[in-house]
Amino acid sequence: MALAPASAKARLGAELSTSSAEAAPTADDEAVMNAAVMAGVHDFVRRHPRGYDLIVGERGEGLSGGQRQAVALARALIKEPPILILDEPTSGIDVGTEKAFLTRLAPTLKGRTLVLITHRASLLPLVDRIIILDQGRVVADGPREKVIEALNAGKIKVGQA
Repeated sequence: MALAPASAKARLGAELSTSSAEAAPTADDEAVMNAAVMAGVHDFVRRHPRGYDLIVGERGEGLSGGQRQAVALARALIKEPPILILDEPTSGIDVGTEKAFLTRLAPTLKGRTLVLITHRASLLPLVDRIIILDQGRVVADGPREKVIEALNAGKIKVGQA
């Protein structure tokens, strides 16, 4: 379900609270804050003079790409889903922020299924199994270490017509 707020401007804190109320009706302020910390939202919000009252425009106007990704991740995490799908979750953030993200996210994945869509090898420690698609075809599927070993040995060819 998606929400299109009537107002073109919304407080970031209100957006997170509204999202969490829809996604997890029993989520309290602590759960919202935990999701914000885990996703990295808290990192940039605490440095802003308005904090969680930061005004954000439609579709995250006023936020960087990485900050919008963090807000989207917080909205997903507040649901505490058994299956979490992340599509290029760190494409808009720098290497240091990505490392911090991985450190915070890894412990939350215990007991969950993660479907990770990425081009970044740095995210692969989050998964146990890798499936590589090339032009819509599965070219590799197996335990992370075995697939990485096969890639490094040149046994898996990708990006060839």
